[in-house]
Amino acid sequence: VIQYFDVRKTLSTKKGICYDFAHLFTALCRSQNIPCFVVDGNKRDNIQYHHTWNRVYFNCSWWNLDVTFDTVQTQEQGKLYGFRIIESVYLQDEEYIITKIY
Repeated sequence: VIQYFDVRKTLSTKKGICYDFAHLFTALCRSQNIPCFVVDGNKRDNIQYHHTWNRVYFNCSWWNLDVTFDTVQTQEQGKLYGFRIIESVYLQDEEYIITKIY
């Protein structure tokens, strides 16, 4: 398990966990004035499973985005999570209990 808490290191090493990749994506978006938030949550059916993903404002709508999941799925040729439109940045998630949006 690698967790840097440093977006520059995540970018240079191309290594990290969901937390690192979500923060890197947020930093890239914000550097281009694209509204983006990091979302932390615990899986509803397994409270011990913690995950971090993003919510980004694009094309006049808020979207859920999980770069970590889609990266793994791309490597395994699986189904992508992709952009999923949501009504609000603060909308609750069906699969996760959101613990923090920042």
